Amino acid sequence: MSELVVGDTSVKIQLGDITDASTDAIVNLTNATLDQDFGVSKYILTSAGPTVKTECADLCKRPNDGCVVTGAGNLKSKIIIHLIDVQAANIAPLVKKSLKSCEKRHLSSISLPAIGTGSAKLDPQISIKAIMKGIEEYLYDPVKLSACTSISKVFIVVFDSAVYREYLKFFQNYKTNYFHFTAFGKTIELIKGDITTQAVDCIVNLANQTLDQKSGVSGAILSAAGRAVEEECKRIGVLSKDGSVKTSGGNTKATNILHIIGPTTVAEFEQSMERILQACHLNGYRSVAIPAMGTGKTHIDPKETINAILNSTLQYLPENITPLSGDHLYSCCSREHLQDLSEGFSEEKLSIAGATTKRKF
Repeated sequence: MSELVVGDTSVKIQLGDITDASTDAIVNLTNATLDQDFGVSKYILTSAGPTVKTECADLCKRPNDGCVVTGAGNLKSKIIIHLIDVQAANIAPLVKKSLKSCEKRHLSSISLPAIGTGSAKLDPQISIKAIMKGIEEYLYDPVKLSACTSISKVFIVVFDSAVYREYLKFFQNYKTNYFHFTAFGKTIELIKGDITTQAVDCIVNLANQTLDQKSGVSGAILSAAGRAVEEECKRIGVLSKDGSVKTSGGNTKATNILHIIGPTTVAEFEQSMERILQACHLNGYRSVAIPAMGTGKTHIDPKETINAILNSTLQYLPENITPLSGDHLYSCCSREHLQDLSEGFSEEKLSIAGATTKRKF
């Protein structure tokens, strides 16, 4: 599979030379002086011709936000979008700026190169995941969903056949192995795995009032965290039903553990998620992993669980978008619940993309 649909926009991987692209816009990866003489930039500038080089020489002297637009010269496209000093950490934001540049000009198609896989030697899987993150963050932004985007086609043009094969692998596994979407700039992702191995600012423990529950997810977290965290819990003493307390992450991969008494009914999820997200804000956590609440001893249907987690999160975000500091929320689940949770996750993702009015945005 070489094509995905994000919202109403086709995203397609194409093997070839980006200078041959006939899309409205193509993306160039360059330096601060807009004259990078190697990699994809060399080929684009050479093919575009002297008029584009002259325009670049002028525009590089002006202030910019890492994204500069010029004419396309001898190329088939209408514009070239020049992204400056692209690194792994800023691929997604710069992809969003590229799409925004197209939208601003009411363009309908854009070609992106295989960002980072050339001289930077970025792992193709990391590259394509970051590119898709940027595309989804832009196209699934609830603020934009009320109006149709002008962008109907996004091409990711890959020159190297080995990178192309790696990108294809990602696309082929995309729907089944990478459950995520973005709302209000916050990425929400479903992960199959052990919550104690998540390298995040905070993991959530579903505790009892005395903070010493030895069964379920709490037992697993306290066991992995080790004696130091158990001693912290003893010093804290009692956890109120509507409160939360934090400890260090101990021997887990997380920096901190947030302990709450988990919900026992679907109706209680909203309050639980609000406590979690508010605590993340107050403590400055930028990433949090929560367990698949309610799927253990409480025996809540996994689909209801993920729907309740997502609904509660999306109710919280628009009202607290400015103070909320978190960038990434993970929901971790076991293999036995993955199928049901992923189906519910996908349904909610499509609901956000196709029926924004159902949410209190």
